Amino acid sequence: MFLLISSVSASDLSTKEFNNLSESNNDYLNDDGKIIYVDSVNGNNANDGSSQDLALKSVDKALKSSKDNYTINLADGTYKGTSNTRLTIDKSLTFVGSGNTIFDGQGRDYIFIVSDNVEITFKNIKFVNAYKSPESYSVSYNDNVYGAALDIKKADVTIDNCQFINSVLYYDTVDKYIYGGAVSNFGDLKVLNSYFENNTALSTSGLFSYGGSIYNKGNLFINNSKFNKSMSVDFGYGAGIANDGNATMENSIITNSRALHECKGSAIYNAGDFVLLNSIIENNYIERANFNIIYGAIYNSGNLHARGSIFRNNTGNYETPMLAYKGSPNIYNAGNLNLTYNAFMDNAIFDGISRDIYFNGGEVICLDNNWWNTNDNPYLDGSRVNINQVNSWLVFTLVPEYSMLNIGESVKINASWTINNNKIPQINLFPMFNVIFTTSYGETLQKQLINGKSDFIFNHSQNKGSFSVYANVGSFSQNVTVDVGKLYTSLAVDNNENITFLDALKVAITVTSQDKSTPTGVVSLYIGDNVYRLDLNNGKVNTEITDLLPGDYTMKVVYGGDENHFKSFFNKTVTIKKQVVDLSVHISEIKIDQRGSAIVSLLPKGVQGQAIMYIDGVRKKIVYLYNGNTTISLNNFGEGEYNITFGFVESNYYYAANASAILKVTKYDCSLNVSANDIEVGQNATIIVNVVPNTLRGEAILTVNGVNTTIYLENDTTSINLYGLHAGTYDVTVWFEGDAKYVPSNASTSFKVSRQETSLDVVVDQDEKNLNGTVTININPATCTGIIGLYINYNHYTANITNGKVKFNVKFDKGTNYVFAYYEGNENCSDATWNTTIGVADEFVFIGENST
Repeated sequence: MFLLISSVSASDLSTKEFNNLSESNNDYLNDDGKIIYVDSVNGNNANDGSSQDLALKSVDKALKSSKDNYTINLADGTYKGTSNTRLTIDKSLTFVGSGNTIFDGQGRDYIFIVSDNVEITFKNIKFVNAYKSPESYSVSYNDNVYGAALDIKKADVTIDNCQFINSVLYYDTVDKYIYGGAVSNFGDLKVLNSYFENNTALSTSGLFSYGGSIYNKGNLFINNSKFNKSMSVDFGYGAGIANDGNATMENSIITNSRALHECKGSAIYNAGDFVLLNSIIENNYIERANFNIIYGAIYNSGNLHARGSIFRNNTGNYETPMLAYKGSPNIYNAGNLNLTYNAFMDNAIFDGISRDIYFNGGEVICLDNNWWNTNDNPYLDGSRVNINQVNSWLVFTLVPEYSMLNIGESVKINASWTINNNKIPQINLFPMFNVIFTTSYGETLQKQLINGKSDFIFNHSQNKGSFSVYANVGSFSQNVTVDVGKLYTSLAVDNNENITFLDALKVAITVTSQDKSTPTGVVSLYIGDNVYRLDLNNGKVNTEITDLLPGDYTMKVVYGGDENHFKSFFNKTVTIKKQVVDLSVHISEIKIDQRGSAIVSLLPKGVQGQAIMYIDGVRKKIVYLYNGNTTISLNNFGEGEYNITFGFVESNYYYAANASAILKVTKYDCSLNVSANDIEVGQNATIIVNVVPNTLRGEAILTVNGVNTTIYLENDTTSINLYGLHAGTYDVTVWFEGDAKYVPSNASTSFKVSRQETSLDVVVDQDEKNLNGTVTININPATCTGIIGLYINYNHYTANITNGKVKFNVKFDKGTNYVFAYYEGNENCSDATWNTTIGVADEFVFIGENST
């Protein structure tokens, strides 16, 4: 990069606005009076420098001749060349210039390097055209470059009533750093009553510069000094001052600084601790960086405290503003910020950036009690700051807002600083401004706001009329109206009461005059943020105002007056109540696997909002209720009854309301049918269970004569077979105990198991000769068991059935034998008998007994 920077001459400097360099040098005489005199015009290095007449010619010679705590007294003249520049100060010395003592680097030489551990004072000296680059050290120098005029190491230095003009720090190698276009400091530096102009630290992509005029990494104190036209180019940090240490600046100005592409801070770059008191940062310019960021007149990533200072007319690049732009032409903050009793005025703005402060991280310690060039909240007005952390701010007031004067009367109009929260400001901490009063009839008066107050006496009351008085602080203006010689009026205002949200406020306004004449013109009705302009008709007007939110309003009615009538005013508090809502809930009974719903009705018309749904008193979810009916799904409920409550949430518009209903969840009814047929012993019994509905499935208990068995109902008809049943009656019950879907159910039946029909087959084998024989009896079925009995006349025989038969050896009587066989049966077989007569049948009467 090539940059042409013009030099200045001694004659140029004599006309500078900050040229107050004529103070006495006596304050800087050291204790032992050791003074070395130097005169670049009339001196001679062959002299001893002990007096002005024996002055040395060069500073180099004076340094060699001096000792610690000497004073080097520099006569008027220009000190340049290698004998007066590129010098290292390694002793504690005081340099005192005269009215026009100039060190000139001629655009090629640096001036001084101040070594560690010395105490140096520069008084009444002008440093011009200082230049430093790596070649200033050597052709092979490959390190960082510091301070073209003063490169201060860990020393204690005071600069008083000095000027630094046209200093340039330059490096053309990437990945290097340069520090302090005019001055770099790593020690303790005081800058008093001094002036810096057109100092530059050059940089470009890959090369970084810090501080166009001053770089500080030690302790820096600046008082009553001015920085003008400092400059930083690509990748520069602080065109005026860059601070990585501790810095305090009081009663000083940084103005007309320029920072071009990719720079941070056209006035100040702070990564350390910076205190700014009673100073002015104005008219500084910065171009966007990273193609869309404006890094401010002040870039702060450290701790910045400012009080009593003015930030004014700082601007940014206006190349095709984009929505992606962010930042501020005034303060870009990524650190900690504490700003109180400062004035932010006329800093530039365009789309996407903040006029006064842009926060991109860091912490707001305080942003209160500043003046933002507006009486409104700076967060809401004009994109001044991008965070809502301004709690209080200064307000510029002009009162009374309206005055009514008779011919020949006067009124005092007061201008003052107040705070928006009505607290008393500590105005002594705030800069003192002038207020310019102007009037609609051509009068102008400028006064100071002493202790934050000033006044204007209006006495232009010789003729009837309406007049305006303006009070201007910078570009901000307030005005009041004074009417003279008109008729007094009064306002009567009536409105409806008990107004709720969504109701209309109905207002009736009547304006009357002291002489019964009819006022004409316009009535203004102020309520909330709205203003309604209403034309009078025969001194009256009616209006309705809708969409007022609930709350207390000051309804201000102002009759604006006319050619013959004064204004009149009326204030009244109007309360808009929240809307009472009508909330009801209807819930239908559902079966256990059904989806339920709550129909929530919300009235009156227009009401809607959030509600909380509770189930048996437990908060479950937030729902949104629309006007009219809203259907809320109710799913996954088990059998039972549930108290469903909806609590409509109170809002800014509506009162809270509750409504409840019972959700009843029931199981399905079901029924069982059980049947079984009678059987005989030996047959299998089949129990048939039919279910309704036919989808019913699950386990059931089958009870047969008190004996329980678990069965599974696997179809709409389930069959259960019973085996090996004995004769008898069987009571059957099927119990379904219910499940997640169906209620319990049962059904019963009974069946009989009959004994098998039994018959006896009898074979009688008789030996008539011997009157004996056998009787063989076969029982059918052969499975019968038990005893078979046999009578032959009066002889009785019994035997156990074996394999379905018995055989008796019997005796017969001579003559007729009555044979009777019987089976009494058992649990499975019925009883049976058989009889016959052998021989001649006589009358026979059976008188036998049971075999058992």
